[in-house]
Amino acid sequence: MAKSATLTLIGDKELLAAFGTLKDTIRSSTMTVGLKRAAEPIISSARDNLRARAGYNPYRAYGRKAGNLWMSIGVRIRNYRNTDTKIAVIGPKWPQGAHGHLVEFGTLPRWTQTKGFFNQLRHGLKGAYRGIMPAKPFLRPAFDSRVGEALVILTTFVRNRIMRARLTGKK
Repeated sequence: MAKSATLTLIGDKELLAAFGTLKDTIRSSTMTVGLKRAAEPIISSARDNLRARAGYNPYRAYGRKAGNLWMSIGVRIRNYRNTDTKIAVIGPKWPQGAHGHLVEFGTLPRWTQTKGFFNQLRHGLKGAYRGIMPAKPFLRPAFDSRVGEALVILTTFVRNRIMRARLTGKK
């Protein structure tokens, strides 16, 4: 289930009016850059949570690079067309982190499908048992522990951009 944090600009009426009078491009780029910067602590915490798992090493031996899930954690900014709403989606990117939901939420007992009479005799009608994968959450704890810091980063960034636009006279 997705978790969310909402930021509503409340405060100085002049500051809110200044944000409303900015050009759409400046306002949009301010929120995009602010959301990306605010997502950085959550991403680093999620990567640390993955690294803290027992035996997890993003670079394995034999010169083969591993850790696709660790490297794929990132942020993607989504826009709602008819409003000024922007959201930051933090999580593993596809295809490197396509198995991220399995690590985060785990799985139930699984069996592979068997085809053919002799395979059904060997493995049974359900197929070969593949086991249970226990949940090892890395994103939820990262979000819960760093959401306050992310909101502070976002509010200070937006406040500084508005003040800079007011001083330079870009409207």
